[in-house]
Amino acid sequence: MLADLGRGWKEFTSRTWLWVTTLHISLFNFVLWAPFLVLGPALAQQRLGGASSWGVVLALYGTGSIGGGLALLGRNPRRALAWSMAASVCWALPAAALAARLPLAWVAAAARVVGATPALRRRANVAPTQLLDERRLTGGERGVPAANP
Repeated sequence: MLADLGRGWKEFTSRTWLWVTTLHISLFNFVLWAPFLVLGPALAQQRLGGASSWGVVLALYGTGSIGGGLALLGRNPRRALAWSMAASVCWALPAAALAARLPLAWVAAAARVVGATPALRRRANVAPTQLLDERRLTGGERGVPAANP
């Protein structure tokens, strides 16, 4: 089992795009996403009018996500992973709007802009993942792992 973990770690670290993306998303979750999901409802309760206000923020996030998905439908953006990483900077917008004590309309608008970024992120991760050489990784046919004696 340790040999398998070692081989997996070697494969992981040999792909710069993979470990940089993993580090980026880990930091993103720690610095932006978790505080937004934890502090956002509390700040909405204190300053924006309560739970219904937070519902508006999340609803507009959802409409942004749908819009982003529709905008990317059938498209194959060049350098999608780079665009995805750059777009993640937008995640600071709703957190900044909350921190700046902006009104509900601004926080909700920021959430709508940010809502479009997950679609780009999902689209960006498909291409590099599909390029992995499954036969080399599994030692067998596509989708069928090799048996380890």
